[in-house]
Amino acid sequence: MIVLRRSKLPFYFIEGNISDEVVRTLSDELSYYVEGYEYSEKYKKGLWDGRECLLRMSRNGAYYFPAGLLNRVCKVLKAFGIDYEIVEPEPEVKHLNLEWHGPKLRPYQEDAVIKALQKGSGVIALPTGAGKTLIGLKLIHALDCPTLICVHTKELLYQWVQKVREILGFIPGVVGDGHKDFRPITIGMIQTLTRMDIPEDYNMIIIDECHHIPADTFYRVAMKCNAVYRFGLSATPKREDGADIKIFAGVGEVCANITAEQLIDQGYLAKPRFIFYDVPAMRLPRGKWQRAYKEGIVTNETRNWLIAGIVNDLVLEDDLQVYVHVERINHGQILSSMIDCPFISGKDSTDRRQRVLRDFETGRLRALVSTLLGEGADIPAIDAVVLAHGLKTSVGTIQKIGRALRVRPDKKEAIIVDFMDKGPYLAKHFEQRYVAMKTYYGKYFKPEGKYFKPEFRR
Repeated sequence: MIVLRRSKLPFYFIEGNISDEVVRTLSDELSYYVEGYEYSEKYKKGLWDGRECLLRMSRNGAYYFPAGLLNRVCKVLKAFGIDYEIVEPEPEVKHLNLEWHGPKLRPYQEDAVIKALQKGSGVIALPTGAGKTLIGLKLIHALDCPTLICVHTKELLYQWVQKVREILGFIPGVVGDGHKDFRPITIGMIQTLTRMDIPEDYNMIIIDECHHIPADTFYRVAMKCNAVYRFGLSATPKREDGADIKIFAGVGEVCANITAEQLIDQGYLAKPRFIFYDVPAMRLPRGKWQRAYKEGIVTNETRNWLIAGIVNDLVLEDDLQVYVHVERINHGQILSSMIDCPFISGKDSTDRRQRVLRDFETGRLRALVSTLLGEGADIPAIDAVVLAHGLKTSVGTIQKIGRALRVRPDKKEAIIVDFMDKGPYLAKHFEQRYVAMKTYYGKYFKPEGKYFKPEFRR
């Protein structure tokens, strides 16, 4: 009989003898290839196979693994016909007597909450605009226990603070942006939490935008908190670098899922209208993608004036509210000057960022250029998203498109603008964005464009 015993931290220790074959199988199941491993000197010298394995051995020779991967370990043990017992500590739960002041949940939100409560942990995967924050708040209300909510941006930090106050009637603690105040419900920034000891009396941890967990700091915080109930929220619970397993190691497997197509069908998300603009070819340097990106995207005057003209048409002629996403600060500064609208980034003060975002949310500001709204921002007023940043990230592309899909009574569709870039690296990056949109939005992906008729193979 094998015993899988939960430790004080979110790991299980394997007690009992298992064969080398079982160990190898577990290692394979709990491993992934690290991005760029083939360029490592250790790999080239045959000293490393390129994988990171989440099955580890303690100093006393016992194997252990992250709590979120329990189901994977159990499946392996069952496949080998090995009997096992799972031993869990009895948690001390301090009830907070929370009240619910929020709206009635939509049917799919209620279904997600029920599934999450049944599992007790896992990733809640719903498209941007589906109300993941509301689902997280309902879980806190239902379990009525001390909870740590982890975020990675100041915008998310203060958005959660506001929602906890409004919907649960509870004044939460804040850790991050100069604050270090732990309370029974606390919203903390990962960047701050990673440098601190986390109190042991949290029964639940909720990690917003949990696809960031594989980043070292995100994963470290997830595994420092021994909460029994562990949930991740994300529209895209996968990683560009192939380290998806670390998401599930931190909070468990997907426990609730609904697609963008389903929510568009049901009228809970706006229909996306994809418009692609042909960017004239130009001579770009070969060899280093950074130079190609700078000259083909950031400082490309033809492309930037095209973007400025599109934004001005959407605002002035179509009376739409437009968000322009960039990745580089100098690119944002260039475009904001051309469009004559504000630009905000992580380098701006919290006060300025919140002031500009309030103006944008209320409609006083009709266009905004920023690096910040790729994830987590709840701004239903956005009618159109202009993907000025280029790059190949599939996850990031879907997250940014989602900014425009939140519904309003007067909103029938959301406009998504991207650019058919050419030249070394940039053409391939566009192709990957295109495929990501086509895959994620299915029958609602109907690209438009005056000079645009590409078909890429998946």
